[in-house]
Amino acid sequence: MLPKKASQSLQKRLVELKEKPETQGYLRDEQRHGMFCCSCNVRGGSFSSCSKCTMVSYCGDSCKDRDATIHGKVCKALQAVCHFDEIHASGRLWRGCCDASGQVHEYRILIDGVRRFQFPLLIEDRSARAKSMTSWSDWVNLMTSNQISWARDPINQIMNQDDFRRIMLGDSLQSKEETVLHQISTEIASFPLTLFHALRSFGLLRNEKVRVEPLVIHVIGAEADKEAAYSREIQCILQTLVGLTPILLVYVGPLNSKSGRVIEEDAQHFHNLRTRKELGSASSFFFRGTYADLLCSPLYSQPDMVMAFHPGFHDGTYPWWPTLQFLLHENVPLALTCFSEKDLQETLDMISDTNPVFGAKIVYGQSDSKNPFASQFLVPAAEGTNLLRSSNLYLLGLNGILKRFPKGGGILDGSHMETMALSVAMSIMNEGAPSPTQQADLYILKERARSYVKFANALQQIRPCVGHTMVSEENPEVWSLVTAAIG
Repeated sequence: MLPKKASQSLQKRLVELKEKPETQGYLRDEQRHGMFCCSCNVRGGSFSSCSKCTMVSYCGDSCKDRDATIHGKVCKALQAVCHFDEIHASGRLWRGCCDASGQVHEYRILIDGVRRFQFPLLIEDRSARAKSMTSWSDWVNLMTSNQISWARDPINQIMNQDDFRRIMLGDSLQSKEETVLHQISTEIASFPLTLFHALRSFGLLRNEKVRVEPLVIHVIGAEADKEAAYSREIQCILQTLVGLTPILLVYVGPLNSKSGRVIEEDAQHFHNLRTRKELGSASSFFFRGTYADLLCSPLYSQPDMVMAFHPGFHDGTYPWWPTLQFLLHENVPLALTCFSEKDLQETLDMISDTNPVFGAKIVYGQSDSKNPFASQFLVPAAEGTNLLRSSNLYLLGLNGILKRFPKGGGILDGSHMETMALSVAMSIMNEGAPSPTQQADLYILKERARSYVKFANALQQIRPCVGHTMVSEENPEVWSLVTAAIG
């Protein structure tokens, strides 16, 4: 809901925006179809909302009573969502990592123009104690254990150790504003802590010998308002946990901001970071593009680990398939998170041993995938229901594939990717004229085929086919049908 002080012109523009057909998919369920009962799902008629959270509605007292036990478990979390929405909509909350001039700082959280929270920036090496860290409480104790270190840190000007502990753990929160601080702070810290947990679970931090060159982590599908915005905090927190091991985080995503450098300067800058031999250092590099774009650029070298924060590999809307196949065939340790139980189950179904294409070797998370460092910022998974989701709720670790595409253990190359593109294109050609309801499925298939073609071209650049030719070269007539089918 817009605050009363919002201008009439802004309200008019928002009303017009909601009426556009292309925005209907972004409207809440009750905005599209009207209110519905959280218990029996009936639509139409009169409803009463929960008096505490106002986020769910019921068609009558019997449905409300029937849902009381289930809703009682999530009502408090939904109330916290309302507190956030209220403060955010009123314009009292500002958060971000850039000032008015565009200069990048650590992520800042302001309420009513006052900075209310900050992470410690000068905490020294905590890697020895971090090895046994298994909960939010462990990490908070780790960060607040040294009073002298806290006193000389900039955070001391904003909050003391007790306030930091209380807000991070959600203990005895004294206002709606503190609830919002708890939500945002755990959301941010969840990313570096999940990264650390993934590295530790893969055994990448066990080296007894001190590593001189950086441990390279590719963060794929990086979102500009999530991982990229939190990069300073991710870098700083991770640095305190891994100790002397140098870290290089490479954020890969089509929405990353441009560096402003030409490709040769980018390559030199990346090379300097990649070969930097400074113990205890942590650096970040942002690549604007897809993983296929990175693959055929001079910046690519095989990483020590790839991290994907809730990528939704199973969701055909996002053309992840060739990237996933490539990483599994290359035996690159791949950590991924899921934001709900449904997301987790669909991911596990996709990478199960019954899938001939994506059956993966699961290193950790198959039996106990709950992430101890999941974000405490719970939001509705579906409007008007008791289903909740949060960032990094579950964590899986994959390394290798059960059935290689090139039989006999060969290298996955451009020819194999073109074969996958041909297979998808044949599905498109067999569809015939799509009905209006099939248009979305057709779009997904075309995007998937295009992504395979793009990945095939990238692989052909870095390691041309040996002993066989590309499908496009061997059968140009067939390939012309593929290009026509995918547009």
